[in-house]
Amino acid sequence: MKRKTLTTLSIALLLLAVGQPCLSAATIGYWRFENGNFLGDSSGNGYTLSDGTSTLVTQTTPLPGAGTGSHFYNPIPQTGAANNGLATKGLNNSFLRSTVIDLEAVSATQTYTFEMLFNITEYANKNSFLASYYNSDEARSWVIQITETRGLNFQVSNTGVGYIIADSGMTLDLNTDYYLGVVVDLTSAIQAERSVTFYLQDLTNGSALFSTVVDDYAPNTTFAADNTGIALGTAYNRSDLSDRIGVSFDEVRFSNTALSEGELLASVPEPSASALLAGLIGIGLVLRRRATKP
Repeated sequence: MKRKTLTTLSIALLLLAVGQPCLSAATIGYWRFENGNFLGDSSGNGYTLSDGTSTLVTQTTPLPGAGTGSHFYNPIPQTGAANNGLATKGLNNSFLRSTVIDLEAVSATQTYTFEMLFNITEYANKNSFLASYYNSDEARSWVIQITETRGLNFQVSNTGVGYIIADSGMTLDLNTDYYLGVVVDLTSAIQAERSVTFYLQDLTNGSALFSTVVDDYAPNTTFAADNTGIALGTAYNRSDLSDRIGVSFDEVRFSNTALSEGELLASVPEPSASALLAGLIGIGLVLRRRATKP
C-alpha cells in the first residue's frame, strides 16, 4: 500500500513539474472566442476584435459535438487550456478587425507567426482572405489568401498593389476543420535566407501536422508605425464584400517571432531541462523521506 502511494505521488510530482501550460512571451494577440471574453484578447495586450458591421459574427459555445468546429483542439496542445467556444461569420455579412496593432512597437515588422483553427463553410470561388494586415500610411500589407481553386498562399506588398506570393502548394477542402500556422522570417539581407513556413493539419480526418517551406522569398518589407490592425475574413482595407468567405474561427494567435514547430499551438511542448530536474528532485526527496522513516 505504501509503495503504491509512493509511486502515485512520484508520478504526480513529475507531471506537475513538466506539465504547466504558459503563454509565450512572443504573443501579441490571442483571440479564443470564449464565454465572457468573446471578442477579447486573451494575451492581455488589449487588442480587442470588433464586428465589421454590427453583431453578425456569432459565437458557438461549447464546441459542437458534430460538424463545423467539432474537431478543433480541446484542450489546446501547446497550453493545455480548455477550448469552449468559436466564432462564425457568413459569406457576405461581416468580418472581424482588431484594434490598432503597431507592428513596429511590438517588434513584428519582419518576423511573425500567425495561427488559427478554421473551417471554410461558404466560398464564392474567387480569391479571398483568411486574414490580413494593412499599413494605411505606407500601403504595405500582408495577407493569407485562399485562391479561387482553394489553394493557400501568403503575400506581402510594399505598395498595396503588387503582391509577392509564397505559394504553399496546399489545397483546402470545404467543411473541414483545420489548424494553420504561417511563420514568416524576412530578417536576412540575403534573399535566399528569407522564408515563409506553412503548417497545416486536417483535424476532421485526423491527419498529422504537415509543413512546407518557401525559401528564397523576395520581400524584405519593414512595417513602420501604423494605426491599423489585423482583419479576419477579409482584407483590412476593403469595404466591399468581394473577398470574403464564410468561415468559423478559433484560437487565433499572432506572435512577433518566427516560432519553431514545437512552439506552435498544434504542438505539445517538450518539458524543459529545469522542469525535469525539478520533478526528479521532488521524487528524490520523497524517496529519501520514505527511506529514513523507521
